[in-house]
Amino acid sequence: MDLKKTNRNSQLKIWSVLLILTSLLLSILGVTNAWFTSGENRKIECIVNIGQINLNVYQVFSSGSEVLIKSNDENEESSTPSYVDLTNGTNDREIIPDQNYSLNLVLKNEDEGTQSLYVRYKIELYACNDNADIMLNPIITGYTTPTSTTNGFVYNQADGYYYYQNNNNENQTFESNSEATLIGGLTIPYSDFAYTGEYPTINGNNIRLVITIEGFDINPQA
Repeated sequence: MDLKKTNRNSQLKIWSVLLILTSLLLSILGVTNAWFTSGENRKIECIVNIGQINLNVYQVFSSGSEVLIKSNDENEESSTPSYVDLTNGTNDREIIPDQNYSLNLVLKNEDEGTQSLYVRYKIELYACNDNADIMLNPIITGYTTPTSTTNGFVYNQADGYYYYQNNNNENQTFESNSEATLIGGLTIPYSDFAYTGEYPTINGNNIRLVITIEGFDINPQA
C-alpha cells in the first residue's frame, strides 16, 4: 500500500469536508459577499449636497437621455431621496466586489449669470446596516480629467476632493454653460467586503452614494 498516496487522499477528503462545512456556515450566517441596490431595477440612493451655488447633476445614459438628480435641500426637514441606476446591463440587484459598474453623472453650470467659481467635489459611498453607515473605499473612474487644451478634475488625496483644474494643476473657474463628468463608473474592492472593524457583518445591506459639491468665489472679500 502506498502510504503517501493514502495520506494525500485523506488530506484531500478532510479539506473537502472543511469546505462544505464552511459553505454551510456562511449560508446559515447569511454572508453573501454582496450588497444590494435599494430601489427597483438597479437603483441606489444618491444624495447630492450643493452648497450655495447654482449647479445641477444629471445621470446620462448611453441612449443620450438625461435625468436630473435632485439635490438635498437643507431647508426641508425631510427631503425625498433621489436614486441612480447602475447600468451594468443585467437585472441582478447584487453588487459584487472588484466589478466595475457604469454610473455616468455629469455636473452642469446652467446659470446664465456671469459669476465664476472654483469648484470641487467629494464622492462618498456607504454600506448601510442597522447599527451604522460604514464608509467604503470605491475606485472611481471615468471622470473628466484635464488635457493640454481643456480643464477637468484632479483628485487630491490629502482631502479626498476632486478639484476643477487645468493641465498644470491650477484651479480654474467652472463658468456658465460648462459641464464635466463627476464619475463614469465605480468598483468596490474586495477588501471592503472583508471589513473586520467594529461592525464586521455588513454584507447584504443597501448602499448609499453621497456627492458633496462646493464652490469658491474667485474674488473673496477681505
